Amino acid sequence: MLNAAEMGYYSDLMWLYRFIEKRDATIKSVRTRRLAAIKKLQFSIKIKEGDNVDPDLATAQFQFLTDMYGKIDNLIEAFEFLALAEFRGYSHLEKHYDVEGNIIHLEPVPQWYWCRRFPSRDWLYNEKALQTTNGVPIDDDNFIVREVDCPINEIAVIAFIRKGMSQKDWDGFIETYGIPPLVIELPAGVGITEEYQGFADRVISDARGVIGNGSKVHTVDVGMRGQVPFQGHIAYQDQQIVMAATGGLLTALSQPTGMNDDQAKVHEKTFMDIAKGEAEDISEIFRKRLDIPALQKQFGEDAEICAYFQLAQYEVDERPDIIADATQLAQIGLAIDPAQITDYTGYNLSKIQPPAQGLGSAPGGWDEPDDGQDKQDMQNRKLMVKEQCKKIINAIRSVAKKDGSIRAELDQLINGAPQLV
Repeated sequence: MLNAAEMGYYSDLMWLYRFIEKRDATIKSVRTRRLAAIKKLQFSIKIKEGDNVDPDLATAQFQFLTDMYGKIDNLIEAFEFLALAEFRGYSHLEKHYDVEGNIIHLEPVPQWYWCRRFPSRDWLYNEKALQTTNGVPIDDDNFIVREVDCPINEIAVIAFIRKGMSQKDWDGFIETYGIPPLVIELPAGVGITEEYQGFADRVISDARGVIGNGSKVHTVDVGMRGQVPFQGHIAYQDQQIVMAATGGLLTALSQPTGMNDDQAKVHEKTFMDIAKGEAEDISEIFRKRLDIPALQKQFGEDAEICAYFQLAQYEVDERPDIIADATQLAQIGLAIDPAQITDYTGYNLSKIQPPAQGLGSAPGGWDEPDDGQDKQDMQNRKLMVKEQCKKIINAIRSVAKKDGSIRAELDQLINGAPQLV
């Protein structure tokens, strides 16, 4: 079937792919994890960057694409189906339109409905899903197609067959050696009779029964079984599947042993990294098959493309919370230049609030406790604030590394409070 598929006969191979995806635990697991990672991604419309971009045209195209994608009712399903091309080799989405010509649905067409007539690369619709290269030509403009030259299932189907052979032999081994074989030794001078054979058979069959006086029951030593290679062989096939599905980054799926299991985090990151790379491929396909044709139809074939579709992981701003840092610094008598805060946050500031009362107002830097106040508690508060200040100052230094113009000013500010560092 693999060789026939090279000539355009796809149907039987696609049915086999579906069969193993539903019945092999390893294939099902990697398929589920990869598709789950795709579902975690978010799509958006982006405006092309650059000084030569017409802002009015970019805004108009941005709004047009936003409205166009907003009318499609199954984008998540469409992303997931295109991702299946990594397993099956290709995926087709058929565009469905409303009465006004707007795309409202992208219908997944199962892979067993397609064929090709070698050496042509044109897709043909095989409406009866038979093993043939005869089909109906399609209009490419009505389809979104993704092709993968080396699909995961080509490796998985070979591993699946080998695992089945090992499992069959393993089952036969267990049937033979799972219950230790019994052998009956006849008493000296007694020949085999039909009645005695019946007694012996009943004893051998379920280890229960009666045998003659002087007979002996022997069992086969477990050591005579030799090595049992089946489990190792099956595990090796599973490794091949996982390696194919993760680009060689993993050889086995994680088995978490606790809430903070580092191995599970590494595996999750691996599948997300793979999904981000796959998302770039899917995004490019949507731009070619949806964005560009629609924008050219709306704005003219010669119009510059200033907006585009993107499927990507949501980027979290991991910069420190400078507002919170500035507030805490103000409580101990330190301040960040308002211009730096404005540049960092975009906020227009006029002044910094005065330091909070109770900390830093005394000449020594700390208010002395009133009579009866727990001095130990006050000391603990001092230590806690100092630890907080160390963390804040380290965060400020990391910001300064990105902007050398403020490093000298920050160093002077930090050196003015040596008791904290």
